Amino acid sequence: YVILLGALLLYIPGCLLIALTTIPGLLGTAFNIKALSVGLLVLYPIGAGAIKSVVNIFGAKQYHPVLQSSLISAYYVKFYMAINLGALMGGILISVAAQKNVVVAYFIPVAMLSLGLIVFAAGTPRYVRCNAVVSEQISKEMMREKASQLFWDMLPVAGVSALIVPFNIAYSQMATTFKVQGIVMNSALWGYVDAASMNNADAISVLFFGYVVGSYLYPALAKRGIRVPTSYKFAVGSFFGVLAMGCALLTEYAIRYTYAQTGKQISILFQTPAYISIGAGEIFAISTAYEVAYTAAPRDKKALASATNLFFVGGVPNFVCIALYQACAKWFHTRDGETSIQSIEQYSSSTVYKYFVVLLMIASIGTVTNCFPLVKRWVVSIENISHEDEPRSYSKWLKRQYTRRESNISDM
Repeated sequence: YVILLGALLLYIPGCLLIALTTIPGLLGTAFNIKALSVGLLVLYPIGAGAIKSVVNIFGAKQYHPVLQSSLISAYYVKFYMAINLGALMGGILISVAAQKNVVVAYFIPVAMLSLGLIVFAAGTPRYVRCNAVVSEQISKEMMREKASQLFWDMLPVAGVSALIVPFNIAYSQMATTFKVQGIVMNSALWGYVDAASMNNADAISVLFFGYVVGSYLYPALAKRGIRVPTSYKFAVGSFFGVLAMGCALLTEYAIRYTYAQTGKQISILFQTPAYISIGAGEIFAISTAYEVAYTAAPRDKKALASATNLFFVGGVPNFVCIALYQACAKWFHTRDGETSIQSIEQYSSSTVYKYFVVLLMIASIGTVTNCFPLVKRWVVSIENISHEDEPRSYSKWLKRQYTRRESNISDM
């Protein structure tokens, strides 16, 4: 709770500094690069990193770890849906506002974050909050032991999170090769839908599949006493990654065939199935990884486990993609060796489709790996390790939380 508040008090000023630099002459006659650097490279990333690491943990902590464990899966689906709802609204609202006034577009996030801070703070008396225990004296030997224990505690979380790296490599293409492909395609719906706005299709897909899976599929399975193993969820998510790369390959064929036959470009809407497939995969892969990072971590290290999982969701796949691109750079060149493939003529003479074949193979490896019985048993063994010492009596747990809330109210 304290970390969330503190992070917001860094994140919001960071966004504010960035927004202020868009007002000509406000921070000096020359463009204030120092203010932009402090906001964009210091306050913004520190605040965002802290929030992303703990916000999902704080929400999951509102549920009893044993008696309400069946609700945690649905919570993480809804949590991930909320992220994408914000991405969809921001992608539409900010884009429209920027067409009219860039300054207003930059100040909208500042206003919304400030409103979110007020709403979050207003709910303080109702939150389940755990008091931190801080040791007064820690020797160097104890620090070394704690560091060693920390490594072994995070190793299982890192191992499980690594199982969705193949899917996240496919997921990362929305910001890279999907855009490269989309640039040479015609915009749709009177020019409102282009390569830059196709990410909204992913957000809509996440909201749709999240609603279906979280509201119908998981509850229906829970009523029948069926629990889908985590590795199988990862396999389903990775399979959607395979479908996405397959759709991208079909789009590649359509681009090249249409240009060869007619000299024309195809519509950007041909990319829709690929974005929809990625969105569906996110529900089964990424939201499940959030859940596992929470349930498999020791009670006092859940925030670090969440950060570890985020590193495997965004960091590791991006490093792999950079290495892949460097190794396959020639496929993004024309037959004449030109590095620019932004026109349909240049793109049609490249071999970008080979890159999508490699990505399809990587996603396929992720699908098959997560189907292995050995992997399934290993993940289950990690999930079955209980680090929780919360009381198993729901009434006692509620009484404890009520006492804490009363104490928090009296302190206010």
